[in-house]
Amino acid sequence: MSQKTGRVSVRSLRLRSGPGRDRATIRSLPRGTELTVLKELDNWLKVSVGKTTGFVYKTYVDTVGAASVPRFLMEQADIQKVDLAPAELLQEPDVTRPRDRLLRRTWNGFGGLLQLLSKKLNIEPAVAIAVLCVESSGKGFGPDGKMIIRFENHVFWRYWGKSHPDVFHDHFAFDEKRPWCGHRFRNSIKERWKSVHGKGQTSEWKVFEFARATHPRFSMYSISMGMPQIMGFNHRRIGCESVEQMFVSFERSERNQIIGLFDFIAAGRLTSGKESKLAVALKKRDFPTFARLYNGSGQAEDYSRLIEGYHESFEELMRQKSS
Repeated sequence: MSQKTGRVSVRSLRLRSGPGRDRATIRSLPRGTELTVLKELDNWLKVSVGKTTGFVYKTYVDTVGAASVPRFLMEQADIQKVDLAPAELLQEPDVTRPRDRLLRRTWNGFGGLLQLLSKKLNIEPAVAIAVLCVESSGKGFGPDGKMIIRFENHVFWRYWGKSHPDVFHDHFAFDEKRPWCGHRFRNSIKERWKSVHGKGQTSEWKVFEFARATHPRFSMYSISMGMPQIMGFNHRRIGCESVEQMFVSFERSERNQIIGLFDFIAAGRLTSGKESKLAVALKKRDFPTFARLYNGSGQAEDYSRLIEGYHESFEELMRQKSS
């Protein structure tokens, strides 16, 4: 019986020593690498590449000869090449509210990309820019050139702290009843506790680097990254095999960060014919549902009002431009 052949469908796929993400990486296979499928094991394939045998994650291998349609926006060439800025820029608004200034700066910087991405997901550009502005300051990097992040103590507890409670509680704290609140940190038990958030990026990066030295992967799981503030543990949802791949991609450019937002919304369903719940909510302008799914139930009402406000303000700016 003839063996199946396949081709790597993502930018980089790890060939591992066994069927699991905790198994050692033998090498990385670039997109288009042809391989022979020796055996299927649930979500894993045992394959051979030349004289090398190993295991790859099944989702990222296409059967040779089948139409290879990208599942993720990040893989589409037109999105990588489109101009970031729109063909027509927004002029300075008559009323210079901070919200209008942010909308103008974001649209003039990324409107061309946002228009194409909105078309791909069949949502309004006004909805897309509203979501982006609410989730970011319109910038993916701080003045020092570092990517904007937010370290979440309770997430680090979930992935690492539960197994190391004594060490965790020496350095990290959060409100157990409202785990997204009360995030504090100290380098040693001799120091006073300090808030992780609200003091700019210096404190966020300080805590992240401390956690990173403790456990690199789980520390990246515990940060939200770039303009869309997507959590690291969601890396597979945006087409990245590992959180490290997501981190490098988002550190590379704001373009990649924005595409990551739309990939998160689409949830890899571009080829399935079925829209994700997030995409459906935005299509219907159902901002409460979107906010609950994207930000969690804790602050859904606040985020919903913000998105609606930015949406209305952007539509008003566009009417002013046309008048």
